Formats: sequence, structure tokens, C-alpha cells
Amino acid sequence: MNDDNLFVCFSDEALTSPQGSPPFHGLIKEVASTLDERTFYEFCKGCFEWHWYPIITSGFFSFPVHGDLLVELTDNRRLEAIGYAADICVREDRKRFISCLGILFLLCRSVEKPKPIKSLTKNFMRIRESVTRNAIDSNILFWFSKIAHYQFSTGIVPDGYEGSFECAGLNAPDKGWWGYGTSLDFPLVDACGWQNCPGGEEAVRKEVEVIRGGDFVLEYQRSVLHQGLQYWIWLYRNVSENPIWHWYVYVVTTSEGETTIHREAMHSVVSKSPEELVVQHAFGH
Repeated sequence: MNDDNLFVCFSDEALTSPQGSPPFHGLIKEVASTLDERTFYEFCKGCFEWHWYPIITSGFFSFPVHGDLLVELTDNRRLEAIGYAADICVREDRKRFISCLGILFLLCRSVEKPKPIKSLTKNFMRIRESVTRNAIDSNILFWFSKIAHYQFSTGIVPDGYEGSFECAGLNAPDKGWWGYGTSLDFPLVDACGWQNCPGGEEAVRKEVEVIRGGDFVLEYQRSVLHQGLQYWIWLYRNVSENPIWHWYVYVVTTSEGETTIHREAMHSVVSKSPEELVVQHAFGH
């Protein structure tokens, strides 16, 4: 609407390959001409299953997952679709919310002369809260800023909004870290540290023995109990003079007793805390 940017940061989620064919492949013109709430929902659902993150990046190119439909919509259909998208956003959370927020952003950005949309005005504050809770990267806040700009341009104050009616005031609060809106005050699994971790330190050392590229030390960090999962977290710290990679290695046990081991690389510096690692894992599973 006021610029053509699709994102403000590159996301690893955008680099994953789409699964199968895009929704309504070969039928997108027909869908656009007969769009209603049901078919819009089916389109959003299909996009999520094809590639949940709203942007796909391949090489030097990036494009929106939902872009095909927007090209075919008339101005009036775009306004209707904004209402449909707003209604879906308040029903969803986590990945599904982010996916739908992406198309709401694109729709708002594509309208040259914003007009009040009852559903967006009604649901704006709930969507705003979900944005802060699901801000896995700065793109989510950026996309919502364009939705806020659209709402501001209509001249209609969102239901329940009590702040200053300006673009900056309407933007979603930024917690200053990409923590998925989760408290970082996690309880310990138990008081025994790593000793009760399935496989113990030996399993972790086997996991990291293939890692090369510097001098490393293995440091136990902490255990975490979160959303029914038990985490034991080690840091494989590169103590070389000019480290290229550091690694978190963490063991996860479900309430059913199933155990998996994972690695998370960080370039140059240890850029996240064990707690942030946990909420990142929890969001993606």
C-alpha cells in the first residue's frame, strides 16, 4: 500500500521447499471470480499445507505464497477477502495464524484506497495480541504494521483500542525478542541436572563427535519442563580464537517416554539462550 516490501528479514522458514502443488493450481481464475468465505478458507488451508510460512525464498528470489489469488481478485473481492482473512486470523494460532496473517497483509497492501472493513475493525485488537504472541521473527511485526496502516487510513478506530490513533500506536507491541509470547520462567525437570537425562552425557558426546571446525568444550546448561516435554540442554561451545559455529545439543522426552536428540547451530556467537531454544522447538512441534 505504501511500499512494495514483502519482508524485512530473511527467515529460515522461507527456505523450506513447498510440498506438492499450490492450492487450486490451474483453477485460480475461477476461484477468484466466485470467491466466498468458504472457498477463501479452503485456499488459505491449501496454502498452509503447501508452505506454511507466507514467503518462499529460493536463491536470490522471494515471492508470497498467496500471491496467485491476489493478482486475479477485483477491488471489491479484495475488500471482501480482507474481512474473511480477519475472521480466520482470530480463530487461529501459531503457524496457522502466521500463514493467515501473511495473506491479510498482502490484501491490505494491495488496496489503493482503503475502506472500512467491519470484521477487521472488530477483530483488530485480537489479531494485534496474537501478533505479539506469535512474533517468531521481525517479519510478523512488519506485516501487521501494514495492516495497522490500512486500518488507520480508513479513519476508523478499532474496537477496544484506547491508545493514540496513529500508525505507530496501532502497531503490535514488540517484546524485544523472538520468544513466541512465552514466559521464560521454566521449571526444572528435577533437581538432578543432567544425571537423569536419557543416555546421559555419553549420548550427547556421540551426537557432537562428527562436528568439526574448531576447538570445542561441552557444557551442560540446564533442564526445562515445558508443555509436557522434558528438555536437557548442552552447549557445544567453540573456544577457538575465531569461532565459526557453536552448537546447542538437547535431548527431549515426551510424556509417553519417547526420546529424541536435536542440534541447533549458531554462527560466530552464542546468539540465543537455552530458554529461547526451548520455545523455538515448542513452536515448531
